[in-house]
Amino acid sequence: NNNNNNSHSNHGITTAPVELDYPQWKRKSVMLVEEYCEIRDVDEACRCLKELNCPDRLPVFIRIGTVSVIEGDPRAVQDWAILLETLHSHQLLTTEHIQEGMKLVWGRMKDLEIDVPRAPHLVAELCGYLWGTNMITGNEIFELIKSHSNSSPAAVIIESFISCRERVGENILDYWKACNFTFKSLGLSQSDQSYFIEHDFNLLWEYQVQKEEKF
Repeated sequence: NNNNNNSHSNHGITTAPVELDYPQWKRKSVMLVEEYCEIRDVDEACRCLKELNCPDRLPVFIRIGTVSVIEGDPRAVQDWAILLETLHSHQLLTTEHIQEGMKLVWGRMKDLEIDVPRAPHLVAELCGYLWGTNMITGNEIFELIKSHSNSSPAAVIIESFISCRERVGENILDYWKACNFTFKSLGLSQSDQSYFIEHDFNLLWEYQVQKEEKF
């Protein structure tokens, strides 16, 4: 029998794949993410996600994967973002799945940052990459940060701007304008604004100064 996929045929009768119970599914999800972070094989990760065959759990998959990366290999945040973007382009994840998954991650942030103090900054970095590919908005990111992080929202949101700019370059100014952000609305202190300058956000700085938003 050369049929190695999850469907099985017997005398012409095809049976659907058996849905894994949650503990099995979670274990396989974690293994998928850990293997991807080790070998960076996007095609294999896509195949494995198809085999998990549980579309109702996809936001939870995003939460599990994000937490696994944050706790296991924070350097893999950008690679994890690339995988999410690829799964989206292959129609294995929707924008709604990603947005809901990020809400689930931030909903557990207060516990997560006990073990990983930089967790809010790392998840904000991930959100910034996703923002740069229009899978989540800057306003959504900032509201999640304000609602669920013990850290300073202003300090954390800057991480999203940095990673978003890696995707969109100087177009970051358009993303800023689309959100109607100001230094005041973000609660950026003078030192936060200086941090912007240090990271070469000169276009944003000049735009805000022209609007007389500088403290």
